[in-house]
Amino acid sequence: MRYAIQRFWATLLTLAAAFVIVFFIVHLVPGDPAAIMLSDLGADRKAVEDLRRDLGLDQPLPKQFLRYLGRAAAGDLGLSYRSQRPVVSEIAGIYHYTLYLAAGGMVFAVLIGLPAGFLSAAYRNSWVDRACMVGALSGISMPVFWLGILLIIVLSFQLRLFPTIGVGDPSRPLDVLWHLALPALSLGLRGAALIARVTRSSFLEILGQDYIRTGRMKGLSEAAVKGRHAFRNALLPIVTVIGLDLGQLLGGTTVTEIVFSRPGMGTLLIESVLARDYPMVQGTMLVYLLVIILVNLVVDLAYGLVDPRIRYE
Repeated sequence: MRYAIQRFWATLLTLAAAFVIVFFIVHLVPGDPAAIMLSDLGADRKAVEDLRRDLGLDQPLPKQFLRYLGRAAAGDLGLSYRSQRPVVSEIAGIYHYTLYLAAGGMVFAVLIGLPAGFLSAAYRNSWVDRACMVGALSGISMPVFWLGILLIIVLSFQLRLFPTIGVGDPSRPLDVLWHLALPALSLGLRGAALIARVTRSSFLEILGQDYIRTGRMKGLSEAAVKGRHAFRNALLPIVTVIGLDLGQLLGGTTVTEIVFSRPGMGTLLIESVLARDYPMVQGTMLVYLLVIILVNLVVDLAYGLVDPRIRYE
């Protein structure tokens, strides 16, 4: 319990530091939001200055930060410069698309990476091992955008198995899953490659332990030795990389959303950066950071469930 409380306070401090860094980095981006918002209207300099005053951008940066901090503490991340709607409402209305995509990518990463890693370790130095590791190396080496385009060409244009863009009809769950499958596969393959390599290394390390050899000498079958004794003890580093990969998936869907023309946090962030929509950029980045920090916290606390020998003090 004490460890959980310590990790909770550490999480709050990390989030506070991220909050400060995000605010000041966003305001260091070149470009005037007021000038960008009025660029299509041919407004004169006075109109731009008036808009900057209305948005509070004429105030010193520390004063802007204190005002933003006070609002954020009350759950108000401000209004979007573009839509004039609350940032919280904008994010809440679109975040589920990113969550579905990240969850789908994680499912593919685990379903592909875990079996590949265990097979590679169980049949070490065989053609199965070499095939799995070549596939893992290829998955890690491929850029996400290139892999997404390749999947679209092969599975959508040539084989016509999946749609290329969009999220499907929300009233038809199967149609939503059909539209989700290809981008989730594209996002999850890189994670699957990483999980496969870590699983292989962890499993091989466990198979070399003395108690595994003792089990074999007692006449236990290979299935019992590898499945019952080696599997659980090899899980700890695998859980770590799965947790870290989940945080990366939640924060790294931007390229996949753009390639497959899906709405989501990544698309919203890019559009907001181009428009110098400071409140929206700050809000989306804070949500990303919050999710990643919380995922890391959950992974740390889950170690005790995976390995009962771990005790937190």
